Amino acid sequence: FIVIWLLLEFTRPISFKKVAAFILGMVLGFSPFVIRNYAVSGEFTLVRAGGGYVFFIGSKPGFKGEYLSPEFVRPNPWDELKDFLAEARRRTGNPLLTIKQADDFWFQEGFRLIKQNPLTYLKKAGRRFMIYWNAYEFPDMFNYQLMKVMVPFMNWWLFNFAVVGSIGLAGWGLAIYRDKKLNAL
Repeated sequence: FIVIWLLLEFTRPISFKKVAAFILGMVLGFSPFVIRNYAVSGEFTLVRAGGGYVFFIGSKPGFKGEYLSPEFVRPNPWDELKDFLAEARRRTGNPLLTIKQADDFWFQEGFRLIKQNPLTYLKKAGRRFMIYWNAYEFPDMFNYQLMKVMVPFMNWWLFNFAVVGSIGLAGWGLAIYRDKKLNAL
């Protein structure tokens, strides 16, 4: 949605204050995670080191929208990153591959799969879009339906992305429509 905002924003005169406020907000929002990741791994990682393998899972053949561990990954959250790191090291032949380098490797593997069959990837992207706006949460390593039993307030109708996301999009659209001078930063 940032891309849509940028396209809408740059059709008007650019305000330095808005751009500076946006960048400052992004820096302040991501700083704790970048600092923590650097302290843990010694590498600058924007959010987490698992983005590449998640991208790979969503790009691989057989992906239908729900989580499906590759054959080399033990299906539990404590071993997943270790298994992806070990497999990246095996595939590259580099036993010293860092977590960040392995993350980059899995991004490259995902892009390689997309290049092999771009039409299939577009179909998967459409399915992901539909799943994203659905009221049902596919379980991955943690079953959301089980969590709703264990944490009762998660059953409230408001804890549903279809509701929260729709309200947010409606508010964003209304703000853009009603106040063209302020825009929706």
